Amino acid sequence: MNKSINSDKAVAYGVAVQAAVLSGDKFENVKDLLLLDVTPSLSFETSGGVVTVLIKCNTTKQMRTFTTYSDNQIEVTFDIDHNGILGVSAVDKSMEKENKFTTSNYKGHLSKEDIEHM
Repeated sequence: MNKSINSDKAVAYGVAVQAAVLSGDKFENVKDLLLLDVTPSLSFETSGGVVTVLIKCNTTKQMRTFTTYSDNQIEVTFDIDHNGILGVSAVDKSMEKENKFTTSNYKGHLSKEDIEHM
């Protein structure tokens, strides 16, 4: 842990940067800045009842590929965008069917309508 950084100043700086980004400020030092929230752990149950973490908590983006236990199983994809919206798609390759689901119902996150309004 770096103790030379004043925590109050770090928080104030972060709030100022976030305000500049959200207000559309055109200052050079925040023009191309993209702030990403970190995610909670996302996991699923694999063969034998083993819970496998797909995306570890406090990461901004991660990809992981698993082999299936047997042929013709369903392929599941998790995607979290920069607004914290989780998209899940499942493809049954043997039947050529796909289902998609999107949610942003994380406690404390904005709704899709709120995000579009901003």
